[in-house]
Amino acid sequence: MCQGLTVRLDELAIEIAEKLRAELPHFAAAMAIEELVPAVHQNIEGLIESVRLNRTLSVPGPHNTGLLRAEQEMPLETVLSGFRIGVIHIWQELVLGCEEADRETFGADGPAPASRALLMSASVLWTTFEKYSQEIAKAYQTFAAERQQRNHRRRQALLTMLFSGEPGHDQTLVDVANQLQFPTAGTFVVLMTEHSAPDTDTPETARTSLAGIGLQSVWKSEARSDIGLIAVAGQIDILRITEHVSRLKFRKVGVSRPFSGLSAVPAAVAQARIASNAGREGRHIVTHFDDAQVAGLLISSPALAAGLQQHVFGAIQEMSNVDQDLLIGTLRAWFDNGGHPESAATELHCHPNTVRYRLNRLMSALNRDLKTPLDVVHLFLAAEARRLQVSGPIQTSRKTPPENPNGR
Repeated sequence: MCQGLTVRLDELAIEIAEKLRAELPHFAAAMAIEELVPAVHQNIEGLIESVRLNRTLSVPGPHNTGLLRAEQEMPLETVLSGFRIGVIHIWQELVLGCEEADRETFGADGPAPASRALLMSASVLWTTFEKYSQEIAKAYQTFAAERQQRNHRRRQALLTMLFSGEPGHDQTLVDVANQLQFPTAGTFVVLMTEHSAPDTDTPETARTSLAGIGLQSVWKSEARSDIGLIAVAGQIDILRITEHVSRLKFRKVGVSRPFSGLSAVPAAVAQARIASNAGREGRHIVTHFDDAQVAGLLISSPALAAGLQQHVFGAIQEMSNVDQDLLIGTLRAWFDNGGHPESAATELHCHPNTVRYRLNRLMSALNRDLKTPLDVVHLFLAAEARRLQVSGPIQTSRKTPPENPNGR
């Protein structure tokens, strides 16, 4: 019976190709029947020969099929369904052929040696089907993975060009944005967020989440942060971004000023980075650049910030780190709450009088006064420098030994 099917290979290949195009729309869309028939022919030839020889043959057809269908971006499930349809068609042809041969030789009620022989070979047929299916899937997945890696590398290169403002010699930033399928004109903002938990995909989470509220964005990962460029329609979208991002499980998020023109992206990235560095985890998740100007100055001048912190807080250097943190933390809470001890006490979970006591103790130690504007400026800048950790802990200087009253 297999010999008979071998003679009919061309006919069977056409029948199966027509069935694939009729039952699976992807095949009809991907290629004309003239292109599909040779691929089907190659696969069923190996299948029929395996049954005829009663052993599974290694043939190039399944591997080539997997590569071609992956290149065509046909779903793997559809590819395997198509192969299954072809194998079932061959099986049905074998069954019908054996039944017809038995009837012609022995009559309708006679023995059926051909059918029994086919049953003996059934395991070879389905073993071959399984092996060829695995080869198709392996070739498909290998090609798809390599293509994904190529596409990822290409996309990362495009994102680097966009965020750096350097598109290369043969294209413009508009060309880069078009390849990323991102708007080339309008109003934009840049977001920067510190990496979240290791098992989270911040760029994809943010992109999908923002798309859910109608905002298009592209994202790029850096060593310690993720940067996003978002197309906005106006101030209302910026407010929506702030509200929306605040609900996501990010750490600190910095937002640039809104701008127009892709050439301004690098400057906006710098603004978003400053705003992100200025933010505080657990308090204001989203920090806008306009609210981070003081922090930006301190971050950009670490030596000056360190000197300021030493100048203002040096008088409490002999205190323990716990006491320093307690007093300066209370001062920080007082600033954050507009100079209201009651609000600061709520944040610190203590009594307002406790806040007042700590502040008085700190001012006495520093010889400063919270009613003196210049002192307030110095205290705020020093506390901000300490929070941003642009300098190390207050340095302990060697104290001058007390004078010996006896002159010795």
